[in-house]
Order: sequence, then C-alpha cells, then structure tokens
Amino acid sequence: MSEPIPGLKTIYHNAGGIDGPDDPSFPYKLEANFRPPGFMEFAFVGLHGGSEEFIIRSMTMMALEEFFERMNFHNHPRLRRFVVTGPSGPVAGYSKYPKR
Repeated sequence: MSEPIPGLKTIYHNAGGIDGPDDPSFPYKLEANFRPPGFMEFAFVGLHGGSEEFIIRSMTMMALEEFFERMNFHNHPRLRRFVVTGPSGPVAGYSKYPKR
C-alpha cells in the first residue's frame, strides 16, 4: 500500500462508501467518473449505479498531480471524464470529456 499524499482529502467515493462534507478550505477539487469494472459490471451497477464516481479535494495542484500519476489517470481504461477546478475556476489542461 502506498503512502498517503499530504494535503489530499477524499470527499466522495460511491464504491468506497465515502460521503463526507465538502471542504472548501482545500482549494482544488477533482471530480471524476469511471465506467464500472468489466469483470463485475452487473454487481457494481446493482450496488452503486452505472458509474464509479469520486471527488477529491487538495491543498495544492502538486498533490493532485501526484494523485494523477499514482492513479494513471491519463491512461486509465475506465475513465469517462474528469474536471479539476481551482480557486479561479477550471484548471487548464486538467479536464477530459469523451469524444462525441
């Protein structure tokens, strides 16, 4: 198990049963949506709905970048979309939406 990333807080993760209060004192916010895992798609949909979703708050963009690297977000096969917002709004280069 890897070490926790300082300055990072999980606010919501439907598959992990985490549903805490939002914490705007952590100025960066990542919202991500994933397809259900293929090997357990029917069970996952029955338990959690059609998507795996989570919200992460961070004190710094560096902490979020480390999280991105650990989770391999740029190449994750189930990732549908994600958005990072900061104190001034969306962070350039840190949004992904499916091609339509």
